[in-house]
Order: sequence, then C-alpha cells, then structure tokens
Amino acid sequence: LTNHMDWSLKAENIEMFNYFKSLIEFRKNTPEFTLPTREEVNKSYTQMSTNVYLIGYKYFSNDTYYVLHSIDTNTFELDGEYEIVFSNSNREKGSKVTSLDLVRNESVVLKKVK
Repeated sequence: LTNHMDWSLKAENIEMFNYFKSLIEFRKNTPEFTLPTREEVNKSYTQMSTNVYLIGYKYFSNDTYYVLHSIDTNTFELDGEYEIVFSNSNREKGSKVTSLDLVRNESVVLKKVK
C-alpha cells in the first residue's frame, strides 16, 4: 500500500518514535524553523560546506542558529558561544559551547548566546 503506516511497529521502535515526536515539537516551538514561505526560508540560512562528512546550516533571524549533522566524527569550531537547544545524543540541553567534537550520526541545533 502506498503511504501505509504499520502502527504495530511503533512499540518496537518507541525510542525512534519519541525522538521524532520531540523533534517536531522543537520545530513547532521555534519560530525560526516555522517560516511560512520558501522565499523566507531561502533568505534566512546559509549552507556551511565544511567537509563531505558534515552537513551544516546557519540560520539568521532575531537569533542565530547552527543546525549540524555529522556523518562521521568531526570537530566544528563556532564563531562565538552557542547554547545546545536540541541534540539527538546525550548532550545536555542548555550547555554552552564554542566548539563541538561530533560523533557519527550526531545532530545538534545550537543557538548563539547574546
């Protein structure tokens, strides 16, 4: 079936389900990630091309954010102090960082400290 969801798999994958649920909640509660038009989205970010093993975007609005996903281990130097506002790893939300040593398949969202 096209677009069919096998809900019996939810219990087996509850950790992944809860992760995506928290990611959707984060996006809904962060105005910078709920822009209404493609034009506004395209004007609000810059793709960071550090290397082929790190996908990164820098968002500009009232606040500055980095959204990073590491495909392999990476060190990422930041342009100032940032607060961890979302992480798929064990990083403590609210921690302040000026660089990150990312592990494989780690994703983080950082907000610049004013």
